[in-house]
Amino acid sequence: MVKKKKWELSAAEDVATTGFGPDPGASAAAEPASPAAQASSLRDAPAEVRLLAVFLPLVCFAALIALPSLWPASQDAGASRVLTLALLAGVVGSSIHALQSLAAFVGNRCFEPSWTLWYLFRPLVGGALGLVTALVLYAGLASGAGNVNPYGLTAAGGLAGLFSKQAVDKLEEVFDTIFRRKDPVEYRDRLDGDANP
Repeated sequence: MVKKKKWELSAAEDVATTGFGPDPGASAAAEPASPAAQASSLRDAPAEVRLLAVFLPLVCFAALIALPSLWPASQDAGASRVLTLALLAGVVGSSIHALQSLAAFVGNRCFEPSWTLWYLFRPLVGGALGLVTALVLYAGLASGAGNVNPYGLTAAGGLAGLFSKQAVDKLEEVFDTIFRRKDPVEYRDRLDGDANP
């Protein structure tokens, strides 16, 4: 018999050891787990989960604190300030996405530690996508108008970070159309499209 880690227990086994969740075999008079027993289950979480549960909210909070401090006093903001706002909004958006994903995978007891780097790099990817999206929009908008609305570019950066998979897919579609090759290169160890958590 293979010994399971605490995070790999079935729902019934998990209820028996931690007191969380409904136990179909338990009687109605069963005592709920004490707060100390519930808190101990977080201490038993894999180190990766604890790291991500601290890192992602801190990154999101730091970017949220920086946004208002960099916000321009008037609509006439320099390009570098507006692009920095879009980058920070991308970090916030991607951090929210990563936190939602982490909560869903940990809550469903199917978190894979091998995805830890994906979660750690998500804010960086979101910030870069927010910046690139804002650059593309800024290039198109600034040519016709003198001032660009910082709200619009910041919102676009945040949405690009939040929906980074869709943003990358759309950019890939655009670039595949523009830079199509006659003979595409096939990689031996290519990731499937469904490899995102």
